[in-house]
Amino acid sequence: MDNTLIKNIVSQFRDIQEQELRLDENFRKKIDRLPEKLAFERPIPELHSVAELISHILVWRRDCIAKLQGRDSTLTMESPENWLTNEVLRKHGWETLTSEFYQSQKDIIELIENEIDAYLEQEYTDGFRCKHLLEGLIHHDLYHLGQIGIVIKLLTKNVMRRRELAIQNYIEGYNTFDVPRMIRDFSEDVVFENLQGGQVTMTLIGIQDFTKQAEAARLFFSQRRQKIEDFKHSTDKTEVEIDYQGILASDLPNGMKKGQEVKLRGKSLFEFKEEKIIKLIDQS
Repeated sequence: MDNTLIKNIVSQFRDIQEQELRLDENFRKKIDRLPEKLAFERPIPELHSVAELISHILVWRRDCIAKLQGRDSTLTMESPENWLTNEVLRKHGWETLTSEFYQSQKDIIELIENEIDAYLEQEYTDGFRCKHLLEGLIHHDLYHLGQIGIVIKLLTKNVMRRRELAIQNYIEGYNTFDVPRMIRDFSEDVVFENLQGGQVTMTLIGIQDFTKQAEAARLFFSQRRQKIEDFKHSTDKTEVEIDYQGILASDLPNGMKKGQEVKLRGKSLFEFKEEKIIKLIDQS
């Protein structure tokens, strides 16, 4: 007995969730690496959060399962569970929500994968066939997968913007000898490393050690200025190209004299966790 169409539908459900689609996108690729905090964040008020979208897709998957099992379903566009709020979803938990979401796909596949194609012509209610129900659900999944992609892209831009503001705040604090401003966006257990010629010349662990060193370093220069030339963002790090100029406030043991100008080009690598700087590496 032929089940070519059933196999095709099952394949589409698996592709959408975890396989490589033609556009190289799927739900797992989109949301598995999304930080929990961002899952409940709307990039702009008019757009749903990723958690809201996943919950919405899950509700309609469950509605489909109920109909395929011959159970009554009262879900409508006006149902409260159609769009649960972020406050409700936070209480439910991101890990629980995604686990239930992934399981719903498995439950649908388990219901249909051993059926023959004639099953698709059966009516789950008067005038509505299983084929249309399943195909409609696939289209619904794909539509909201695209929306999730847009939301994550906007969230990423927002995160990068906040990172740049934190780095600029640090730089402005450095340039104005304002240590409290320099450390405003640091975590309590921040790690600092200074590299010269690829060799580590200083390591500081914790905000207290960093603050102590930053206070002492204020005495080295009468003027100093770091200028950001470029930002390069990655998943949890931002690299900044720095142009540095400074005027020495006193003679140094290496022979440099008070009033002498120092010019350098280097890089600073900022590592972030939950929008706090947890590591800073200065390279020159």
